[in-house]
Amino acid sequence: MKKGVSDIVAALILILIAASLGLSLYLFFSVQFSTQLENLSRSIEYYQTKLSTRFKVTWYSYNTSTNLLEIFVYNYGDTVVKIDSIYIDGNRYPLSPPVTILIGDIEIITLNITLTEGNYRIRLVTVEGVAYDFEVEI
Repeated sequence: MKKGVSDIVAALILILIAASLGLSLYLFFSVQFSTQLENLSRSIEYYQTKLSTRFKVTWYSYNTSTNLLEIFVYNYGDTVVKIDSIYIDGNRYPLSPPVTILIGDIEIITLNITLTEGNYRIRLVTVEGVAYDFEVEI
């Protein structure tokens, strides 16, 4: 009879080991799946925001006596645009606070900067990282 009891105990131990391994695998993969699902959701939200963020420069002017560069930006997208950086030939000029452009509005971004005659490549960058590139001739 002792032999039969030890077979039952051994079978129970094997069942417990298998159940604990199964539960561990289930928990591991459920955490991995929820993490991947969360990352995918964030990526989709980011790209939806990026696609609905549309703006363009309608006009610019530079006053050589005051060194003021004025950039007129039109928001024709489906979301509010917040421009927080201007890059001129690769040099970053942060805007603090960011310039907020409501849907359908035009805002003027004013930057006090000394520019000489020539061509400049300008990039406007939003808080979300959406960029708009254009060139100016002074």
